[in-house]
Amino acid sequence: MGGREPCGLVVTGCSHRKAAGIRPALELYEGWCFPQLRARIADRPEFRARTLVLSARHGLLTADTPVAPYEQPLTPERARELREQVSAGLRKHLARHPAEEVLLLMEPLYARTLGRVPVPVVHTVTDPAGHWPAAARVLDGWGWPVVPPPADCGERRVFEGKRIWRMSQDVFLAAAALIAAHERPFAPELVVGLGRGGVPLAREAARILGIPAIEVRARHNVSDLIGVQSTGEVEVDERQLLTAVAGAGRVLVADDICGTGATLRAVTTLLAAAAVEARTAVLCRNAGGAAFPLDVWVWPVADWTCFPWEAPPPDGSTPLPLPDRVHTRAPSLPV
Repeated sequence: MGGREPCGLVVTGCSHRKAAGIRPALELYEGWCFPQLRARIADRPEFRARTLVLSARHGLLTADTPVAPYEQPLTPERARELREQVSAGLRKHLARHPAEEVLLLMEPLYARTLGRVPVPVVHTVTDPAGHWPAAARVLDGWGWPVVPPPADCGERRVFEGKRIWRMSQDVFLAAAALIAAHERPFAPELVVGLGRGGVPLAREAARILGIPAIEVRARHNVSDLIGVQSTGEVEVDERQLLTAVAGAGRVLVADDICGTGATLRAVTTLLAAAAVEARTAVLCRNAGGAAFPLDVWVWPVADWTCFPWEAPPPDGSTPLPLPDRVHTRAPSLPV
């Protein structure tokens, strides 16, 4: 920023999901939009100073206020109790860090707790889980740090921004049945579901095939918020994976979506090293994952997809059609 004071102020509601132990507020909360904020400003004190958290327990916190985990829902009564304290805290903070614009990332009850925001321009995003790009546009306009493409991730997920796909439960079950039927000739001994998103497909395919399903912790995305790119860093519980597949010769690895292929590549590499033959199956293949040699998928997509086990998508989402076939990278397996 060339020594200039950053512009803007972010005030976000807290989240139910929290890390263990006493941590700065920005690092304690793990849900809502905190992963996205940390990705942009975690190591930038000048921007952390312009980020506040509205806690149902503690009121208004700075990003660096040490906080221990707690359980405290925000009720209308609690909102009334906090309002005077929170409003005074906001005015005091603005006196130290003047701003012409404020971005509120919070549900309406949190906004009512905050009261009137004494600045000329107030941007409000009541559902960052469904509309993070709207919040990102405000931060971009202020010149706040952006998240650079991961240096070690050659592919990125493709989001054309034309729609948000919505998958119903019935459509999911139809897709899982098609995948299970296609993979039956492979005769897998178990289905490995990559947690969290791949577990429902693994369980349904395993039920149809009459074999066990197991869950393995693996993660590539910083968050489930719509439109957020993956980090380029894959976390796989290697010990859990190899223990679970011990004694198996053939496994089917299931996930909800192949975004870049990084997670599936990490898992199948570990399985190959353990002499386990693996095939991969997902419900959706994003255009960014075209380079990964995926075995079977149902829908090719180039926009965000919301699955039945996730939070409901925003209004105006587009339903995925009922499938009648799968896509493969090779001819069908011999019967």
